[in-house]
Amino acid sequence: MVTFFFLPTYAVLGRRLGNWPRLRLFAAVFAAAFVGNVYYHLIRVSERMAEGRVLEELLEHRSRVFYCFLLALGVFVSMLRQQRLRQAPASGKANRILRIAGVWTFFGLIFIWNVRGRGTFINRVDFFLNMVGLA
Repeated sequence: MVTFFFLPTYAVLGRRLGNWPRLRLFAAVFAAAFVGNVYYHLIRVSERMAEGRVLEELLEHRSRVFYCFLLALGVFVSMLRQQRLRQAPASGKANRILRIAGVWTFFGLIFIWNVRGRGTFINRVDFFLNMVGLA
């Protein structure tokens, strides 16, 4: 993913987005973690892709696509936090434990959309909303 999606996007956008490093990083992370993951999962399991029915396949795998979107967003936020932590003085053990727990919680929540079960996208959204008390 890094070789085929992140690095080329980061390099090409370097010339165009030199004044906006966060936007450049965002685009490169999304190219790798979102576009790359979706591409990998769709070509791995699908005859419809070979037949040119891309939209139909994306709709069929919308839970996976949403999972890849959330994953890319999480990777980007994590990279920004790591950059900030390098510049800040070292924090205590409690802060480190809270950061680790936050990452675990994030992955636990987005795992709802990881396609291992038979639930539809709407079932997964409904489950998530009920879980956080919004439905």
